[in-house]
Amino acid sequence: MKMNVRRWRAWALVGVMGSGWCAAAVKEQEQAPASPAAPPESPENQPAQPITPEQPQQPTIDISQIPVQVRLGLRVELVRRQVPVSPTLIIVDSPAAYVEQIGKWSLQLRWPVLIDDGSALAAENIARFVRAFEPKAVYRAASKEEWPKDAPAVRERIEHAACAPWGGNNREERHTAWKKLEFAPPGVVVISEEDPAWTAGLALAAGHGQEIVWLKIGRDCVSCVMAPEAANDLCSRIERGVSETPYSWRALGDEIETVTLCASVAGRINTSAGEMALTDRIGRSESGERWAWCGMIIGDEASAAYRAMGSLFIQPKSAWLFDGYKPDFAPPFRLAPAAELLAKAGLQLTSAPIGRTGVDDWRSAVRRGVRGGIVEVNSAGMPESFNLNPGTADYADVPMMLEPSVVHFIHSFSAQRPDDPSTIAGRFLTNGAFAYVGSMNEPYLGAFQPPERFTMRLLGQCPIGIAGRLDGFKLWKITVIGDPLWTLGPPAPRVEAALDRGEMRSVEDEMRDGLREKKYGAAARALVMLGRDGDALRIGKAVLKDEPKALTPELARILVPVTFREGDAALL
Repeated sequence: MKMNVRRWRAWALVGVMGSGWCAAAVKEQEQAPASPAAPPESPENQPAQPITPEQPQQPTIDISQIPVQVRLGLRVELVRRQVPVSPTLIIVDSPAAYVEQIGKWSLQLRWPVLIDDGSALAAENIARFVRAFEPKAVYRAASKEEWPKDAPAVRERIEHAACAPWGGNNREERHTAWKKLEFAPPGVVVISEEDPAWTAGLALAAGHGQEIVWLKIGRDCVSCVMAPEAANDLCSRIERGVSETPYSWRALGDEIETVTLCASVAGRINTSAGEMALTDRIGRSESGERWAWCGMIIGDEASAAYRAMGSLFIQPKSAWLFDGYKPDFAPPFRLAPAAELLAKAGLQLTSAPIGRTGVDDWRSAVRRGVRGGIVEVNSAGMPESFNLNPGTADYADVPMMLEPSVVHFIHSFSAQRPDDPSTIAGRFLTNGAFAYVGSMNEPYLGAFQPPERFTMRLLGQCPIGIAGRLDGFKLWKITVIGDPLWTLGPPAPRVEAALDRGEMRSVEDEMRDGLREKKYGAAARALVMLGRDGDALRIGKAVLKDEPKALTPELARILVPVTFREGDAALL
């Protein structure tokens, strides 16, 4: 497939903006009541059938008249919807194999790559991804190359993998390829070879087509507070890195519009007005004027890769909403209008019944996990607890997500310590969210996007890094954990193209070998990663019945969340 960005801009705008899916969102925007700091409306349009690139028709669309928030989302969507995806998931066990697989992506084909580091969390994240992505095959891939130990060699290896999918071995060659495509990167990723979250930065650079800004960033406590001088220095270094690219970036509406910080640094900064969100400071000049929107990805190599792959390859089919407010409190922040919009857009609602807003209702709704690619909740409270109507829940009540999820949590302090699983945001991220929009301090309710507006903006192609923030607002306390360029839309096209599997091994074969060799823990783990909880449960029951001594700690650790999801209290 030869890609021509100019042609995309013509035909795909008709398809993206004229489809019934998006037209419903536009219609709802037109009917929505005004609210403070309302988002820009999508352009008026009529439903139309998408035309293919081969057709000669070239509609005239003045892209400059589209709000910059929507225009950025369209730029991201035009790439995502044009690059075919293989229905194959590749699991790797090393940075070398991860980089090697992403370096094999192209404009003709790409596929998700997840890292299995042997942990229970990695297995659960792979299982979540499989449930949502529904691959036709899952393979393990290894690399015979050793991972370099010196920083220049690491950077060179990562840069090559980020450039190769676009037709270049290095930045200069990729710039040439982008010029031929009339393509400009929508943002930059900031990474350090010393921080394991570089795995997310690589995938997002290769997937969206972004520049990499390399910074020396020592791993820090994400829950800590950064001094204002340190925050200004970090922002200045990022801006210097962006200015070294050949693309415009100093104002909204130009070429580079986002910064994705893939590193564990303090997520809050001290200012004379109190603590503010680092992700709301990055992308602003010292005077406070915004030139980019920022998101932050944290975690180890496997978790960071999961969050990036969720952004690149997962499009929600369902949504889960919970309204924790009293009926007469803050009507613009009720969730019913957002639920209606999502249902009209074709998402299956798996929410708690309307009117059931108490802590017992919450626990009943989440007792076997939650299937919801989009999660929206309103509440109040502290980092570790949230108030419902009636009752108070805490971080342990955060549900186990059954699939990768995007979470919008209207609640003060919920994202104050996102690296701490004993807090709300931290537990959501541990339990499967690949993106989280919330507050790291008391922002006051007016700082949040009302759920209806947040949903409208997502349906209207605003990336999540924009959708959850008020336009034109001062530096404040809403933070974005995840890829700020994630957009909501139809799945990317899938093609049954054969991958060069080389010495790859099927996880299905791995499971069979485990059963044959009576390595039941390994077999059950493989089944979980294949999304086959029921079969893993049958292994556990058979072992307890016929070979109770074979119930090893390894097998038990695998089976505990399985019994939870399957509702088998007796086996648990």
